[in-house]
Amino acid sequence: MINLRIYIFFLLLPTSFVTKAAGISFSFYSLNNQEELSLMEVEEQNNIWTEEEPYLMHDGGNITRWYKVEISSKSNSIYYLTVEVPIFNTLQIYEKSNLEKGFKNYNCSIGVTDGIEIDQEFGVPIQFKEGEQKVFYFKIQSYSTFLSSKIDFVTPNTYQDNLENKFLFKQTSRVIICGLLFLAALLGVISSLRIYLYNLIGIFGAIIFAESEIGYFLTFLSGENEIFIYDIRIIGNGLFVIFSTVFNYKIIFSENQPIPKDLKIIIALQVALTIIVLIVQHFVLVENVTLRLLVQMSISLALLNFILNIRYIYIGCRQKIPAAKIAFFCYVSTVLLLTFFVSMPHLGILPHFLAIDYVYYMILTFDTGTFFLLLLQFVYSKYRQKSILELEEQQLLQQYSKAIIKGKEKERIRIGRELHDFVGGNLSLINKAQNLSQEEIKEILKMTATEVEELSQGLMKEEMIDKVTFETLFFNLVERFHTEKMHCFVQFEGEDFDSIPPVFINQLYRISQELLSNAKKHSMASLLIIVFKIDTRKNKLSIHYNDNGIGLPVEKSKTKGMGMMNITNRVKEIGGYLTITSNTGGTNIIISEISL
Repeated sequence: MINLRIYIFFLLLPTSFVTKAAGISFSFYSLNNQEELSLMEVEEQNNIWTEEEPYLMHDGGNITRWYKVEISSKSNSIYYLTVEVPIFNTLQIYEKSNLEKGFKNYNCSIGVTDGIEIDQEFGVPIQFKEGEQKVFYFKIQSYSTFLSSKIDFVTPNTYQDNLENKFLFKQTSRVIICGLLFLAALLGVISSLRIYLYNLIGIFGAIIFAESEIGYFLTFLSGENEIFIYDIRIIGNGLFVIFSTVFNYKIIFSENQPIPKDLKIIIALQVALTIIVLIVQHFVLVENVTLRLLVQMSISLALLNFILNIRYIYIGCRQKIPAAKIAFFCYVSTVLLLTFFVSMPHLGILPHFLAIDYVYYMILTFDTGTFFLLLLQFVYSKYRQKSILELEEQQLLQQYSKAIIKGKEKERIRIGRELHDFVGGNLSLINKAQNLSQEEIKEILKMTATEVEELSQGLMKEEMIDKVTFETLFFNLVERFHTEKMHCFVQFEGEDFDSIPPVFINQLYRISQELLSNAKKHSMASLLIIVFKIDTRKNKLSIHYNDNGIGLPVEKSKTKGMGMMNITNRVKEIGGYLTITSNTGGTNIIISEISL
C-alpha cells in the first residue's frame, strides 16, 4: 500500500528524468586525478577513471574536474545532451567520434554558447550515426561549494516535451506563489498586522535562491560573473532562514512578543556567516578546505536553526497554541522534502528522484501555501480573540450597569442610615435631655444642619477629619453625650492612632456615635466607657464598649432596631467581628480584628 501511494505521488509530477533514449547506451566516469591536466593528458588517463551515476559533481574552490561519457548508437539519429543545472563558470564539452578525427568543442560556460542554441534548460543537439561510438569529456570549474547536476541524452521529442512540461510547471508554480503572496499581503494590510512582512521577505529569499539554482539568472550574467549567482543564492538562503524562523516564532506566540535571546544569536550568526562567505568568494583566494569548512559551518547553523524552530513549536504545542500544530506540520514537511529531494541527492547519499527545478518549485509552492495558511490562521485567531473581548466588554458593561443600579440602592440605604445616625441622634439628644439650655439646643441644631450639609456632599469630609487628631475627634464626640445622669468616657491604648485611614475613621466615628446614641435612648446607664486598642504587632484595631444599663436581649440585638443594624453593617464594611454580651447588669460590645 505504501509503495502504491509513492507511485501515485510520482505519477502526478512531471517525469522528464525518466527519459533515457532507447537507441543509445552510455556509461559515465569521473577522473580521480585532481591535478591540472590538459585534454590530451586526460585522454591518456585510462586507468584512473571510476564509473559513477551520471552526475557532474563539483566541490567548489574553482578547481578543475573532469568527467567523461562513453556512448554508442544503434541508429542514425539526433539526441539532446542535457545538463540539469548548468551554473558552472567553466563548462566545456569535448566530443570525439570513432568515425572522425579530432575533437569537437562545445564551450557551454555561463553566457557562452559558441553559436549553439542553448536555453536555460540547457540542451545541446548531438548527431549520431548507426554504430557510431563517441566519447564526451566534461571540463568543469565552479565557485560553488557543493553542486550536483544530472546529465542525460534524450530524443528531440522527449526534450521538447520536457521543455513544455517544465515551462508549464514553473509558470503554474509562479502564478500560485505570486497569488498566495498577494493574498498574504492583502490580508496583512486589511488586518493591520505587520507579521506578513516576515512571510513575504522569507519567501522572496527562497524565490531568488531557487531561481539562481535552476539557472534563471543565466540569461543576465556572463561566465565571468558566475560568482554573482552564488551571491544571490547565499543572500536568498540567509533571508529565508532568518525571516521564516522569525515568522514561525511570531505566528506561534505573539506578533508583539520580543525576539528571544537565542533567536537573536542565531540571526547574528547567520548574518555573520553570510557576510564571511560573500567576502571569501570575492576577495580571498581560498583552498577547497576553507570552502568545505564554511559549508560545514552553514550545515551546523542550519541544524541549530532547525532545533530552535522545533523547540518553539514544541513549547507552542505544550501551551496548546493552535498555530503550533500547523507550524509543526509545515516545518517538518519542508525539512523532509529538502532532505530527501535536495540535500541527500546533492551529497550523493540518495539518487535524484526528481529534476532539481521541479523539486525547488514544488517545495517553494508548498512553503508559500503553508505560510499563507499559518498567516490565515493567525489572523482568524486575532479576530476571534477580538470578538471574544468585545463580547466580554459588552458583558462587563451590563454588569457595570447592574452594579450602578445596585449601588444606587445601597446609597439610598446608606443615606437613610446616616440620617438616622446624625439627625436622629442629635434630635433624640435634644428630646431626652431636660437640662439643656437654649444656647446648647441651638448649638446642637447648628451641628445637625452642618452634618446634613456634609451628608449631601458625601458624609464626613476627609479634610474635616484631618483638622483634628483621632483622640480629639472622639473626645469631642463622647463629650457631647456626657451628662450628669450618664457619665461617658473614652480611652486609647496603643500608638499611631493618627495613621488610621480616613475611611476607617469615618466608619469608627459612626459606629461610636450609634453606640452612644443607643445608650442615651435605651440603656438607662449611668456609666459608659469606650476603649480603642491598637495591636501594633498584628496591626489590628479593636473597640471595647461597656455600660451598666439595663441591657438588651442578645437574640434580638442584630434583628431589631435600625441602630444595631447600622452598627452590624458598618462592622462588616471594615472587616471586623462583632460580639455582644448583655444582661440586666449592663452591655459589653467588642468589635475586633479590624485590619489596618
